[in-house]
Amino acid sequence: MKESLIFSTCNRTEVLYIPQAGDQTNDQVDKIIEFISHQRKIDSSEFKSSLYIYKEDDAIRHLFRVASSLDSMVVGEPQILGQIKQAYRVAVENNASGVLLNRLMHKAFSVAKKVRKETGIGDNAVSISYAAIELANKIFSDLSQKTVMLLGAGEMAELAVEHLISNKVKDIIVANRTFKNAVDLAQKFNGQAVKFEEREDALKEVDIIISSTGATDYVLTQAQVKRAMKKRHHHTLFFIDIAVPRDIDPKINTISNAYVYDIDDLKNIVESNIEQRGKETVKAQRFIEEAVLKFRKWLEGLAIVPTIKALNDKISSIVDIEFNKTLSNLKHLSPEDIQAIKRMTQAIASRTIHDPILFLRNTGDHRDDSLYLNVTRQLFNIDIPEKQ
Repeated sequence: MKESLIFSTCNRTEVLYIPQAGDQTNDQVDKIIEFISHQRKIDSSEFKSSLYIYKEDDAIRHLFRVASSLDSMVVGEPQILGQIKQAYRVAVENNASGVLLNRLMHKAFSVAKKVRKETGIGDNAVSISYAAIELANKIFSDLSQKTVMLLGAGEMAELAVEHLISNKVKDIIVANRTFKNAVDLAQKFNGQAVKFEEREDALKEVDIIISSTGATDYVLTQAQVKRAMKKRHHHTLFFIDIAVPRDIDPKINTISNAYVYDIDDLKNIVESNIEQRGKETVKAQRFIEEAVLKFRKWLEGLAIVPTIKALNDKISSIVDIEFNKTLSNLKHLSPEDIQAIKRMTQAIASRTIHDPILFLRNTGDHRDDSLYLNVTRQLFNIDIPEKQ
């Protein structure tokens, strides 16, 4: 396999390869299975039933779908394209990519970009942490002047911080029972850490609280927020509770200008957005089918090019031989006459093969191009060597 790459994500490992002339598909697949078995030190019987194999247009279509995030666990997630690009870089650096793989991968990147740009497949939040930030954005419209406090420093909090950073939030404060963890997360995103016991005092400085601790009881109560609201002159305070069980006392909703949203509210947003993304996949699928057809046409064109070149070379060779043979008997001609005759013979040759070449180049969706290529090669006695 001269052209191949491997990419791996959270739920897939794929081997993409371009077969060479003479390759037998089953032999190549067996070699790949053997490679995986050897690399992971696991018997092939343990994973063989989980394999999927795509060939030709199905393989091209599958790659375009994966790159465009139509085949992901979360449709529209952006990470997969970056992972495929990284795999391609590794292939290029190791001389494992050639003309076909290069063209295929760049086409995959192109169609993924089009899907992302011209559909709404990645527009709406489909994770709880992202939905929390989307909700904050809708309420405040501009987060660039807002301060956010995170209660908890786990994975959910870190994901929320990443989304906050992308929305250019003004300041981030992190409070956690283990102060070191709060410091580590705050430093990672240029935020500020406070001790968990300081969370009530911090309420007077913040606009949004996102809570995701593992506490078994409320970490902020109605009484605490009432005291804080007096200090902040009842400016709007927005709570997003993504903890299970709840971190934020739902009675806080009864306080003027205090709003509490819990994980159930966010799940409704996520479900609605997933449904919307599903509708956008119809348009995305159309872009992919168009890209598959174009790539197939380009591949078929590759088969035509050697025949056209061989036809040109053969006719040019015949013209040159006959011209030189005739010229040897016409010693009296001036250099100008010789050039005029040469131009004429070349023009006759070009005009003779113009229509056959035009016919070969104009491939159609409903014709067997290989038939016409074979007929052309037989008519003109052209031999095209197979690539090794």
